Amino acid sequence: MARTLGEQFFHVAMGPLAMAGASFRRGDVKQGLAELSGESLVGSVQRAVDAVSSTSGVPVADIERLLPSAPMDDLVSKIAASQHDAVEQWELHMAHASSLLEAIAKLTADGRPPEAGLCLSRIATKMKLEKALAAPLRDLAVLVDEWQQVLEQVKGSIDQGKVLEAAKRRREKRRQMVALCGVVSFVIVAACAITVLKARRRIDDLLARTNPCEIELLPPGDLRFATTAQESGVAARRSACSRQREETRLAEERTRAEKQRREKEEEDRRERAAMCKALGERLDKPGTEPLPARTLTLLGKDADFFSRLVQGKFQGADVTRDVSALTCGDGPASDAIARTFAGAVVRNATTWLDEHALSPSVLAMATKGKEGAQLFQREGLQRPIDKLALKSLVHSEPEQQARARRACELLRALDVSQGIYCDALGPGRTK
Repeated sequence: MARTLGEQFFHVAMGPLAMAGASFRRGDVKQGLAELSGESLVGSVQRAVDAVSSTSGVPVADIERLLPSAPMDDLVSKIAASQHDAVEQWELHMAHASSLLEAIAKLTADGRPPEAGLCLSRIATKMKLEKALAAPLRDLAVLVDEWQQVLEQVKGSIDQGKVLEAAKRRREKRRQMVALCGVVSFVIVAACAITVLKARRRIDDLLARTNPCEIELLPPGDLRFATTAQESGVAARRSACSRQREETRLAEERTRAEKQRREKEEEDRRERAAMCKALGERLDKPGTEPLPARTLTLLGKDADFFSRLVQGKFQGADVTRDVSALTCGDGPASDAIARTFAGAVVRNATTWLDEHALSPSVLAMATKGKEGAQLFQREGLQRPIDKLALKSLVHSEPEQQARARRACELLRALDVSQGIYCDALGPGRTK
């Protein structure tokens, strides 16, 4: 979908904030602070104004009148001063860079987009013991958030303003005038042509058209002025029109059949969506009642898995399967599936821990649905998994170590700290 002019302005003007956020996320705080200079912010706003002007044809001055210049200038001055203080303090505290960079590396843990203000606020929190550094970082974070809010307000002003709408009407009027001039020119030329020449040209025009049935648009009187070749052409086009109508009739029949097929597919899609929704509700309220026969049919290859899952009949081998493409796994039931399955994996650890290695997709689903198990249940896995890691270190069997590493990865996925033997085992290489 094409961006509105306001969205185009916002995207360009947000350039320094986006680049700063990306720099913070990868641990390059110095570069991130440099992106937030007053010159960088002012330059990005000017580029955004130029881009909107180029797209809309509205003069730069008209667009600049939509900007809250005084508040923006005042805010830029504050940001420039705060950014200068933050840079100085960062240079002064570089001796602590190693611990800070480790904290910054954790900014991506919650999967949020690289927002500069949020990243600065979190860095300031991590550096709370270094008050001389944390204070300017926190102040700069507040000012950066205010700057983003101002840009969002400008985006709304551009999309709702009357200046751009007036420019659009002017362009439309010019196009209409051009079209009108073309029509007048055609009328003047046509008025100068003799009747016979006009008739023969109309015949040639209809003969040249792709649709043979357009020959029926020929006025009866024009055929009196046709040449012998034109009369033969008209007869041939009328014959072709008859054949085309028959082909059209057959095509319409095929179209109706195709429409019925699509309607059937749509009905099946709606039925599947309703079934997935009901499955999600059922997973949130587990019981012993089996799934309806129609639901099992729609679930296809995953029918046995879901039938056991809703009845709490977990099997140890379930942790080895690929659950990335489960039926209903991409719809409204996905969260319920993840919670129920993750909870089953945690509660039934004794059925798989010593025999089966967790598949990557099971680890991913455990991460998504970790709330399906209570915290004490998740933390209860630490000791048996660390024990498994110890056993694998003692025996040094590659297969056993690979299974133990996957189990240790599960602790991280469930937000549970690893034991000393999981740490000793390390990430290694798991397939």
